[in-house]
This record gives sequence, structure tokens and C-alpha cells, in this order.
Amino acid sequence: RDGLQDGVRDLQSSVAACGLMNYMGNKGGVAIRLRLFDSSFCFVCSHLNAHSQNVLRRNQDFSEICRRISFPPIAGLGSPINSVAAVAASPPEPLQTYGGVS
Repeated sequence: RDGLQDGVRDLQSSVAACGLMNYMGNKGGVAIRLRLFDSSFCFVCSHLNAHSQNVLRRNQDFSEICRRISFPPIAGLGSPINSVAAVAASPPEPLQTYGGVS
């Protein structure tokens, strides 16, 4: 929308792989964190294991993604929270998660 682009600041990204030694494989997540005017937002997108028998593994992988994705603190927010896991536990900023399985 008009006017929003000028309000985007402090854009940061981070990634976390899930797979062999948390390095190889096609599963994992990416997160984007940004400030829009005076608000901070965090978006997480993940690609996880499919099928109902993999629910436990999927949940473990998502928890690991949230634990490993981190950002440098944003100056002026007054909050030292810099990880997705911390945001999810005590959200000073909106957290949106998206995912696909295959």
C-alpha cells in the first residue's frame, strides 16, 4: 500500500536448516523481522516433514527452527528479545508462522 514502504526499517533475516547434522536436507525455516513505523513484526516460514506419523518430528523441527533463528537486537525497541523462540514465549511483537510439508 502507498505510504507503508517508507515506514519499513531494520529488515533482518535468518535461516535454520533441519536435516543431517542440521545442515543438509530440504527441511528448515527462514524468518524475516522488520519494523513498520513504531511496530516490530516477525514472520517465520518453514518446510517440514509430511504425513501424520511425522507430527512429533515436525514439532521438534519447528521448535529447533525457532530456537536457532536469531536476530541482532533492534535499537530503540527497549527489548533485548532477539530469537523467534523468545518472541513466541513472550510476544512483544506479532509473530506469524507459515509452513509447508512434503
